[in-house]
Amino acid sequence: MDAPAATAVPFRFNRLLPYWAVLQTDLGQTVRSWVYRLWVLMMGLAALGYVLYKLGAAKAGAFKTTAVQTDDLLRALAVGSLSLISLIAVSSISSERGTVADSILSRGISRHQYFLAKWHARMIVILTTFVSVATGVLLAYHLLFTESATGSSANVTFWGGVAAIMLLTAVLAVVVSWGVTIGALSNGTIIGITLFWIAIFSAMLIISQLPDEYPNLRWMTDGLRNVLRGTYAAADVTQFVVASAVLASIGALIGLIGFARRDV
Repeated sequence: MDAPAATAVPFRFNRLLPYWAVLQTDLGQTVRSWVYRLWVLMMGLAALGYVLYKLGAAKAGAFKTTAVQTDDLLRALAVGSLSLISLIAVSSISSERGTVADSILSRGISRHQYFLAKWHARMIVILTTFVSVATGVLLAYHLLFTESATGSSANVTFWGGVAAIMLLTAVLAVVVSWGVTIGALSNGTIIGITLFWIAIFSAMLIISQLPDEYPNLRWMTDGLRNVLRGTYAAADVTQFVVASAVLASIGALIGLIGFARRDV
């Protein structure tokens, strides 16, 4: 008696598999790159040196309030990181300009998925790293700058620290989104970085002219120490974060559409 014919099991292709493959690959490549390691080393040494210096100054009697010191350090870390963050963001696609076509064809991934995977990977790495370092800074001030060590009670609240980190992270999210977009639409990393800085300075000039009732960088930089103290309006922080999310989404949308239409 003949054996029954085996029934073929239909193969189901997971459409998100190419996206996850590129995302995981780019996450690994980014954290192993010398630019990322240099950025982390720079932030770590700068934060450590600043905290130790201020701790020695506090014991010598030259003490500023914790909110002022934390404000100065967090803003210095964010602003000082822009050059390396721009390189990490812009190079996400522009550095692979010669092989991006082969990557898309060999992995069976659409251009939309490829762009989203690169964008998400750089956002995850950069924002997670900055939040971790900023959290470490707040924790160091909480443990080291006690009333017995400085003669003055700390004036940084828990929720004020959370709000301050959210504000700076929101700004960096905009920077990363537009950096990845500019890199995807440019013909090389050098050209992309040049266009990126032109866009950054132009945006800062425009934003600086906004009225005070609108979310602007001037409000964030001048009022960050007040946020750290906990003396802020939750509506202002929410408005700033939402505005930053909208700008970051617009940048990613432009990059998504532009990358899908241009030759690779």
